[in-house]
Amino acid sequence: MGYGIRLRNAAGAEFFNTDTITWNYVGAFIADANTSWTQLFPILGSLNEVLLQVSFVDSAPGNQEALVHSVSRSGNMVTASSLGGVGNVRSLVIVLGR
Repeated sequence: MGYGIRLRNAAGAEFFNTDTITWNYVGAFIADANTSWTQLFPILGSLNEVLLQVSFVDSAPGNQEALVHSVSRSGNMVTASSLGGVGNVRSLVIVLGR
């Protein structure tokens, strides 16, 4: 990232750097149940690391097992897929980077 905070001690040694310690929020989306969704995040190409978090938005209907979407990244695109029986509830996908 181009901006951040770097803290140094009295000797000039860096002891905190937001580029390597913290994660920055890039974006989020909700993938509807039983569908696949692809989202473009142009900034992903300039980040050193990307973290994808997935969680339930709803509970499964009746006595069904709730399965979040399978999520992957390719370049600047993040895809939430419901193939193979996963993704039978709405899933929140959060994209973080540094």
